[in-house]
Amino acid sequence: MTTSYRPPVQANRQAAIDRHVSTLIDKIKLGEATGLERRELLERLLVQGEWQAAQRLLEQTAAEERLPLNLTLLMADLKRRNGDLVGADQTLVQVLQLHPKQKDALRLQIAIHQQQGKEKDALNDLENRMKEAPQSQKIDLGLLLADLQHLVGDSDGAAQVYLKLASEFPQDARPLMALALLRQQEGKPNDVQILLNKARVRRAGEGQKDEVIDALAARWGLAAARIKALSSAGVRPDRSDKP
Repeated sequence: MTTSYRPPVQANRQAAIDRHVSTLIDKIKLGEATGLERRELLERLLVQGEWQAAQRLLEQTAAEERLPLNLTLLMADLKRRNGDLVGADQTLVQVLQLHPKQKDALRLQIAIHQQQGKEKDALNDLENRMKEAPQSQKIDLGLLLADLQHLVGDSDGAAQVYLKLASEFPQDARPLMALALLRQQEGKPNDVQILLNKARVRRAGEGQKDEVIDALAARWGLAAARIKALSSAGVRPDRSDKP
């Protein structure tokens, strides 16, 4: 049996890290660790891929004090990674009771429901949340809904949501940019050019440059000059993609 060679300097450094981690763990067991030391240990455990130990640390901390939202979401994700899908979902349900429009929690819940084979129920729940949300929150939830629909293979449904959002929020370029990305993935360069041009007009105004749109065009192998030419020629998208 062969073992991988580790240079002496690297081996010594790793040994020092391991000793430091052990010291931190001992201090936590004795109740002597500070909040900063707990956070340092958590970061080291995550870097080392010690998901179960990181989850135990967070659960112990949660038993002693209320976790901030970002650590509560991390604990839910660690439960998911460690195979406790029910526990992860229960944690997220509690988060969403307090923060019903929290996008990271919704994304993670969808991922969990996908693993459980219940993504349709999760999408329906998110769609209902979007319908009931105030106008100021609808676009963020709608973009999330469309992204997740695309993720589970419903590209047509995602496109319809993007188009609906583009119509309801005529000053916001994000639905058009998201739809352009979808069309790019589908291999429809003409639609991509037209949608990016419309997004540029919303962001910068007619005939104005926009570095973000130009960067997207360049990344996708399109010429920014071609987009401007389409605008000058008055070319419009076909009916299926008309916002």
